[in-house]
Amino acid sequence: MPSVQSQIFNDKIWVLKKDSELKCFCSLIDTEVVIPIVGSFLTYRNERGNGYGTQLLSKVSNEIVKELGEVWLMSDKNSPDLTQFLLKLDINQYMRLKT
Repeated sequence: MPSVQSQIFNDKIWVLKKDSELKCFCSLIDTEVVIPIVGSFLTYRNERGNGYGTQLLSKVSNEIVKELGEVWLMSDKNSPDLTQFLLKLDINQYMRLKT
């Protein structure tokens, strides 16, 4: 998939690996207002509960906040697993888009 390779080569996909094995990943989506959106956040189901998602989201978020002052996260409100994860991290919800 050329678009995925292009994103990887431009530092648009962040991954967390342990022992050379991919545990979770997320992508950065460019926006017109400069601040990128963290999206496509996934921790493989069998790796959940090990702190990998928290580590990755913290690292990515801290890097963006250092550079731009804030970070935006796009999530699927219909995903109960992701909703629980974000609530545990105390992620503030500022805006909901109608689908």
